[in-house]
Amino acid sequence: MNAVAELFVIPTAEAALEVPITRTLDPKAKELELREREIALREREILKQERWEAEMELRRAEYERLRKIDAEKVKQENSLAARTKKFADSVKHVFVKMSDDLAELPTFFAGVENLYKMYEIPCDLQAKLLLPLLTKKARLVTNRLSLTELDDYEIVKQRILTEFRLTSREYLVRFRDAKKQPDESYVYFCSRLQNLLRYYLRSRQAECDADKIIDVIVSDRLKKSLSPSTLNYVLSLEGDSTFPSNKVPANADIYDLCQ
Repeated sequence: MNAVAELFVIPTAEAALEVPITRTLDPKAKELELREREIALREREILKQERWEAEMELRRAEYERLRKIDAEKVKQENSLAARTKKFADSVKHVFVKMSDDLAELPTFFAGVENLYKMYEIPCDLQAKLLLPLLTKKARLVTNRLSLTELDDYEIVKQRILTEFRLTSREYLVRFRDAKKQPDESYVYFCSRLQNLLRYYLRSRQAECDADKIIDVIVSDRLKKSLSPSTLNYVLSLEGDSTFPSNKVPANADIYDLCQ
C-alpha cells in the first residue's frame, strides 16, 4: 500500500514542480503574459487619461460658469441705470434744485456744471442727473425732446434757456439791480453777479472779445446819457436786439433832428 502510494505521490510532486518551470521557460507563455501586462497598463493609462479629461472638462465648465457670472455682474454694474444711480447717490445732497426765478438760471446751470467737474460726472450721465432738478415748467420743455436730445446735456440746457430766454436788456437789468440775499454769502453773491454779467455779454455776443465788451459798455453808457424820449425811440428800434455803440448815437441824433 505504501509502495503504491509512493508511486502516485512522487510523480505528482514532480509534476507540480515541473509546471511552473515549464511556464517560466515557455517563450509563448512569457510573451502572452507580457502582452497582457501591456494591455492592462494601457487600459489603466486610458482610464487615467479619461478621468483627467473628465476632470478638466468639469473645471472648464466651472470656469465658464464663474466667468459668465462675473461678466453679468460687470454688465449690471456698467449699465446705464446702475451708473446713473451710483452718481446720483454721490451728489444727491449737494445739488440745488432749479428756481422758478428765471434770473437764477445762469447761476443754476453754472452751479450744476461746477459740481459735474468736481465729482467727475461722465458726459453721458449729465443730462440724466439734471432732469430731477428741473421745475415743472422746465420739465414740460424736456418732455418735447427726443430720446437722443435728452441724452445731451448741452441740448437740454440750451432748450431750457431758449424757452425761458431773457433778453440782453433783462440780463443787464438783473445785473444792475442784483442784491445780496440774506441767506447767501458774499462769495455766492459775487458768483451770481459774474454769471449774470457773463450771460449778458453772451447775449450780446461779446463774451470772449475785448473790443465787443468795450462796445457793449460804451453802448450802455450812451443809453444812460439819453433823454427819456430819445431813449424810448432807440429802444423801440432795437426791439429784442441791441444796437452796437455806433448805432445808438446815430439813431439818437436822427430823433433829435426830427424834434
